[in-house]
Amino acid sequence: MTKLTLFELNLDTGASRMEVLMDEVVEFPVISQDLVGYPNQFTYLSVFYDKDHSTQLANNNAFLKGFLKYDLSGHNIIARVV
Repeated sequence: MTKLTLFELNLDTGASRMEVLMDEVVEFPVISQDLVGYPNQFTYLSVFYDKDHSTQLANNNAFLKGFLKYDLSGHNIIARVV
């Protein structure tokens, strides 16, 4: 089970910070390939159905529910396709 999480690293001080941005089960965050290496406002994620994690078969299967667009600066969901 994966949640959208922000990691911040301060290379000068060695300090780090982790913050879960949303509790929904998501995977495969992507940004526009033209903007790799630059600050980004939006990311796009795959959303999965909750599943039974009690068996290995359940853990090996992904059940895609849809996609969403997430605003990284406002920390909210902009659009959802289900």
